Amino acid sequence: MVVVFEFLSDDPLDNIITPLNFKVDKVVYFGYHNSIEEQEKKIRSLLKEYCDVRSCDFRELSAKNLMNNCDKMRAEIKKEQEAGNEVYCDITGGDELALVAFGRISVELKVPIHMFELPSWKLLEFDEGAEYSISGSVERRNIKYGLDMHVGLYGAKVNYKKRKDEKDLSDEEYRRDVQAIAEVYFENMEDWGRFLNYLHNDNKADVIRFNEMMDRLADAGILRYAVNGNRKDVKYLKTSFKDCLQHVGTILELTTLMDAEKRYSDVRVGESIDWDGVIHDRGDVYNEIDVIGMDGYTPVFISCKNGQLLKRDGNGVTDNGYLEALYELNTVAHRLGGKYAKKVLVTWVNVTGAYLERAKEMGIEIHEPK
Repeated sequence: MVVVFEFLSDDPLDNIITPLNFKVDKVVYFGYHNSIEEQEKKIRSLLKEYCDVRSCDFRELSAKNLMNNCDKMRAEIKKEQEAGNEVYCDITGGDELALVAFGRISVELKVPIHMFELPSWKLLEFDEGAEYSISGSVERRNIKYGLDMHVGLYGAKVNYKKRKDEKDLSDEEYRRDVQAIAEVYFENMEDWGRFLNYLHNDNKADVIRFNEMMDRLADAGILRYAVNGNRKDVKYLKTSFKDCLQHVGTILELTTLMDAEKRYSDVRVGESIDWDGVIHDRGDVYNEIDVIGMDGYTPVFISCKNGQLLKRDGNGVTDNGYLEALYELNTVAHRLGGKYAKKVLVTWVNVTGAYLERAKEMGIEIHEPK
């Protein structure tokens, strides 16, 4: 039986990275009381559901007494060795106390140590004195690590009931139609909000300019329209087209999705994440993520802003939306992505000066729409 010992990390991904990559029968976690209390239930559930780990134990350690911890860890490891099991120690994400303890015990009991290096998640092995290694002795696994598993690590859950049909690009014909709309959008990004308002409601606008944009959409088979004086009649050739052109940010989100699909796996758009992992009919705390994808084991949170960084108050246009957008993205990524999350803000608005510096401090990349 393959048994892996590791010290509970604050970031839950560290705690399951070995069972995701190797066929492990049992995992024993050493950790402090609060960490065990917070993570035990989530880890047990994920290891059982995704990694086929037969047994999972948690052993509480002292935050201050290194020698007592070493004795407890040594006893647990020796028990597994005496039972004839293959024993390994994973130090990915472990704190200094854990590294010192595992270092001492591994040399004494000739137990191989390994870890996964960031950000590549490359396996590093430290097998001094050991007669075997995890890469040479244990069967490799290739478990697909996707969004559902990832948010589950953080006690959250995707609420599929909140998905919107106009954001479903699984139909290739609809995808091509969206690309046709996007061509008009990219040439008129700054006026897109006013154009959609004109399209649905407002007759007091730059009629000639906006009618030219409607001509482009008509030529692409998106809509038909007729203008008689102040009256404007618009017919959408598919219901999804009207939905797609209803909200100012939808096209930016869909084009960002298509661009992200070139680099990431399991890319989603407009996904609603329930924070406590329990879906209720009402009263849930959740976030709708504009675009999210997986770069290996790393979640990529993408926020799309189609001019909303510029806000109006009693004195006119202000830039208060800059910080709001940055803090919103940072909060969601921290709650649902942990320390490894990537954060991207996609906007045509020029982010400069103190706001650009703040974005860099938060680890947020600023990208132009593509």
